[in-house]
Amino acid sequence: MNGMLAAQYLLVPTEAAAWSLAGIPLLLTNVDQVRRLYRHDLRLLGILPTKVRSRIRQDRESLDELRRDYGDATHIFPAIRHTTAYAVSEAAGSVTLADNPAGPGVDVYHTVADQVLEAIERRTAAQVAS
Repeated sequence: MNGMLAAQYLLVPTEAAAWSLAGIPLLLTNVDQVRRLYRHDLRLLGILPTKVRSRIRQDRESLDELRRDYGDATHIFPAIRHTTAYAVSEAAGSVTLADNPAGPGVDVYHTVADQVLEAIERRTAAQVAS
């Protein structure tokens, strides 16, 4: 909760696994509690699916479930696919995007970053206008 109270915006990363998706309702309940109990204007930017293996049926079904259950209420960002490049960089203590700027999935990270910035700019402009 401390992180939510310190934040203005929340981006929810989740793996494309059943046990990860199962935690989203509790997290959203906590967001509502923070908003209500502390009168904190925490804005949910959306949900970011991560470690998605598009060849695995369960991951595809998890993405479908995510879109079905939450797509009307919040933005579902483009999925970050699973690749060994991330694990290799993590083990080396480095950053994949810095090590290999043209590596697999980098374009999706740029798209997500652009969408996050656009959402914040829109909400900031709307707040200033009101």
